[in-house]
Amino acid sequence: RLVGMKTEENKAGRVSSAPGLFLEALSAFGGIVVLMLMVLIGADILGRTLFNAPVRGVAEIASLSIVAVVFLQLPQAIRSGRMLRSDGLLLALASRPRMTAPLQLLNDILLFLLMAVLLWFGTGPFRQSWRTDEYIGALGDFTAPLWPVRLAILIGCALGGLYALVMAARHLRQLTGRTDRA
Repeated sequence: RLVGMKTEENKAGRVSSAPGLFLEALSAFGGIVVLMLMVLIGADILGRTLFNAPVRGVAEIASLSIVAVVFLQLPQAIRSGRMLRSDGLLLALASRPRMTAPLQLLNDILLFLLMAVLLWFGTGPFRQSWRTDEYIGALGDFTAPLWPVRLAILIGCALGGLYALVMAARHLRQLTGRTDRA
């Protein structure tokens, strides 16, 4: 938990909003994908070792799945305050919320801008993948479409950017002396 950061959870640990529940569901789905990927890799190892018959497409599925999982879990990581950042200065200023709020606001704005840039530059490749049915793999062996992963990137960036704006509004209220409504 980051300094001065409030999550949308009540004391019982339950999500207090429908958007929060949706972000939790996306994150949980990402976790399920990781579990399925572990089973697939295990089956590939067993197939290679015991039967000299690997599972086709494991490398492609793994590479696509990892990217999708990262972006599906990104909005929840932002929401829960687990987004990686250097917070040494914030910890040093922890006793002075009026000094940390501008830094947190700047972080939120930069995070929003990063998500917006990724969303902007990810839209073209997604549209091309969708339009041309772009795939990864080798015809006749294994192929997987790229558009679902590119869509996951766009969804993660859009929701992450929106939540960065929510956090920016909270930190702006804190900076202006208004109470946090969450």
